[in-house]
Amino acid sequence: MKFRTRLLILLLLVALVPLSISFFVQRTSILHFGNKLAEDTRSFLGSGAETLLHALVDDYARILKRDRTMALLTLQSQARAVEYLLALPVPSTPSKIYFADDYASPDGQPDDLRMSQSHLRESSEGRLIPIPISFSQQVIFLTAGTDRRAIADD
Repeated sequence: MKFRTRLLILLLLVALVPLSISFFVQRTSILHFGNKLAEDTRSFLGSGAETLLHALVDDYARILKRDRTMALLTLQSQARAVEYLLALPVPSTPSKIYFADDYASPDGQPDDLRMSQSHLRESSEGRLIPIPISFSQQVIFLTAGTDRRAIADD
């Protein structure tokens, strides 16, 4: 081999070997830092999602506690009203009791009976039609075969 060829090979080795080593070191470090960044991002997003889920569950727990408290207060209020009404003396002349059949006849209807657009029933044709309601009187629906006289004392 000529001296020039030997010198070329030596210079190529001197230039290419450090360049190749530098390339592999940089590639390895980029892969390492990329994996580290992906792992840190995954753990950060996971902890953020976990924190948000904990906050969501805590909020729902507070809503359920609030609703439970409101239901208990409503029930206590109704119980007090019932206790008060049951403690009153029995009226000498009881008020008229209205049955579902009374709403159909004009003579037996309560005075404040009116058609309500908020209370609807499905007709036999499938259309929604308003039903008559009274805010001052309760209505009692008797099942088929029940006689009014049989339950009059109740």
